[in-house]
Amino acid sequence: MIRGQGVSAVLSASGAVTTFPTRVLGMGLSGGSDAATLILKDGGSAGTVKTLTLKAAAGTTVYWNFPNGITFSTDVYATITGTSPSAMVIYEN
Repeated sequence: MIRGQGVSAVLSASGAVTTFPTRVLGMGLSGGSDAATLILKDGGSAGTVKTLTLKAAAGTTVYWNFPNGITFSTDVYATITGTSPSAMVIYEN
C-alpha cells in the first residue's frame, strides 16, 4: 500500500538516495558500456542490504517493483557498479 507520493532519484554512481526513513517501491538499472549492478542498503554504505542484486547487461535496462514497498528505517543508500550505469529508485515522499 502506497502511503505517500512516489518520487524517484536517478544516480550514476554509489551514493545516498535519501537521508530519511522511507519505503522503496521499485528500482531500475541501465547498463552502460559494460554490465552494471544495483544494491540498496539501509544505514549508509556499510548498512544492511535490503534488496536483491539487480543486474543489467551492457546496453540493457531492467526494472524491479516491490508491490508492498520495502521499509528503510534510516535512509536509502545505493551501491552501483559498472561503467556509465544509470540507476533509478522510486520511493515514498
